[in-house]
Amino acid sequence: MSESSELSVFVKSNWTAEQLYPYFSMLEFTGIGPYRSSGLNLFQLKTIEECHFDAKGDYAYLLSGCIPADDEFEFEKSFYKIESSSYRGSYSLVGNAFMGTFSKLKEGSLMKPVRKKEWYGRLIRVETNGKMLYHYGLGVTV
Repeated sequence: MSESSELSVFVKSNWTAEQLYPYFSMLEFTGIGPYRSSGLNLFQLKTIEECHFDAKGDYAYLLSGCIPADDEFEFEKSFYKIESSSYRGSYSLVGNAFMGTFSKLKEGSLMKPVRKKEWYGRLIRVETNGKMLYHYGLGVTV
């Protein structure tokens, strides 16, 4: 990415923009994601503002990846992409052991839920090297 690139982040929270500001302003020093320790993925906060979405529609817009539970969505009436990836546990916890391959609905999918909720999906319990791990598959929506 070039220095002129911009990143927009949408956060669903009960906090005000003023309460969130200190945390997002620290991304200039802490970064997010891989390679942050080498100086990449550092961001400078330009602005933070509140926005409200009308939740009265029949669809849910996924802000995060989601491993749906049974009968949560009407897939034939939804617009989505699926992503599959293999995951390993952390080295310090389980010695980098293989957890499994999981398929998720990608963030940005527009889903027709059977019943409207604030979030969809599930946590997947995986026992690895005698330790219980949880794979996060909850999709937050607007």
